[in-house]
Amino acid sequence: MKFFIKKKLKILSEYDELYKNTVIELNKETKIEYCESLIHRTLHDIKLINDLNEIKFHKELIQAAKEEIIRLKKL
Repeated sequence: MKFFIKKKLKILSEYDELYKNTVIELNKETKIEYCESLIHRTLHDIKLINDLNEIKFHKELIQAAKEEIIRLKKL
C-alpha cells in the first residue's frame, strides 16, 4: 500500500508583500511577468546568500511564484 503525502501549496502573497498589496490588483499577464521576474531575481539572490534559513525562504518564494504562474495560466 502506497501513501501519498499531499504537498501544501505555497501562496505567493504569504511570502511577498509587494505582490500581496499591489501586483494582485493588476491583470493576469502582468502578474505572470512579475512572477517570472521574481523567480529570476531570487535565483540570482540565492547565489549571494550564505545563511541556510535565508536560502530556504528564497527557495520557498520561488516555488510560490511558480505555483502562482500555474494557477494564473489556468484562469
